[in-house]
Amino acid sequence: DSWQYAKSKIGSTKTYSLFILILAFVVSMVLGFTITRTITRPVLRLVRTLEAFGAGDFKARSDIHGGDEIGFMAEKFNAMCGELEKINQQLVDIIDFLPDATFVLDRNHRVIAWNHAIEEMSGVSKELILGKGDLEYSVFLFAAEQPLLADMIIDPSIRIDVAKRYAHFAEKGNKRLAEVHVPKLNGGKGGY
Repeated sequence: DSWQYAKSKIGSTKTYSLFILILAFVVSMVLGFTITRTITRPVLRLVRTLEAFGAGDFKARSDIHGGDEIGFMAEKFNAMCGELEKINQQLVDIIDFLPDATFVLDRNHRVIAWNHAIEEMSGVSKELILGKGDLEYSVFLFAAEQPLLADMIIDPSIRIDVAKRYAHFAEKGNKRLAEVHVPKLNGGKGGY
């Protein structure tokens, strides 16, 4: 009789222990998932903001706030973005007021600056051309999509028959000097 009693107590203890073990496992999984989401969500939001900024959205800012490490990183990232945005605007302002017709392509061959002098010379407003890529910008100058000297400088694998395209061309070290007739300049009269 006492053996049966002990055996039933051991069985109920095993069942109770197994239940406690399963409950502890479930609670730890839920807590682990919750803590992981608490950490990864803000990190992923910060990564998306970094990607947007890296793609040229200089207004991108993190919306993460808090006293933890991620909030601190987001705060410092936003401060850095503000400084970089100011520097970028200063460069754009300098380029815009250059007396020579000037445009700037980024490493993806998109127009990121088109100054006032080239607006007047080409008749194309900066609002129309900024952000254009895939040789679209060359249409505004040459009436056809074609790589420009600027494209060759960005990507040396691009080959241009410079002797055929440019009236004068010279390379001096890492500098390339060229003169070309652009038919669409000066209201269609053309110019060099």
